[in-house]
Amino acid sequence: MISGCNSCPQESQIAYLREQGVEFSQPLNPSQVEALTGTAPHGMQGIQPYKPDDPTWQELKKKYRDGDHFVQFWPSDALLKRTKFYMDGLYLVRDGCAVGWLMGAIS
Repeated sequence: MISGCNSCPQESQIAYLREQGVEFSQPLNPSQVEALTGTAPHGMQGIQPYKPDDPTWQELKKKYRDGDHFVQFWPSDALLKRTKFYMDGLYLVRDGCAVGWLMGAIS
């Protein structure tokens, strides 16, 4: 599924982010991302955050290669309690490394 990688900075490694308290969705392909109706389980709901015609999403989608996937991310309850900061969004993942991202909700 999602694994670590040695060829990217530690703060971009999905395994490291998970250790720090970031949670992730299952891997998604571009059409699954465009069908989402929320930024994350505790984020904004009832919206289409990554619309097919959104220029920011189109820019990230252009970087997608065979073998890549997207994951939604959000802070674990423990991380949210510790930092009092919420941000979710979408990572483009290549070989266990976040190589691009879009912000969803923030508070």
